[in-house]
Amino acid sequence: MPGAVPTPVSLDHLHLWLGASAPGYHDGQIVWVQKCETLSAGQVGIFVYDGEGYIKRYGEQQPENDSVDAYTDSYGVIHMQPVLISYNRNYADKIVRPENQFEIVGRVL
Repeated sequence: MPGAVPTPVSLDHLHLWLGASAPGYHDGQIVWVQKCETLSAGQVGIFVYDGEGYIKRYGEQQPENDSVDAYTDSYGVIHMQPVLISYNRNYADKIVRPENQFEIVGRVL
């Protein structure tokens, strides 16, 4: 159909329940999420970390000293350590520990 905008098959939505207020997002709000496995620093995403779901801004940092080996590949290249950046400054950012389960579910549109 001319003029129609194709909907990506990887597009989905989430109904938010926020235990703490997050600027820009509200309890009961629906957000559109493009499913993906990677994000660029600064993008807002949906994550599962250590069994809990989060909507946060994605960031990266040099690995903490006790995690360097986990972020070093077989060529000796040290990769960045993910950080989940909180919108609500009453909550600390979450530095992703390599021993905990971590999944990027998708990017918030």
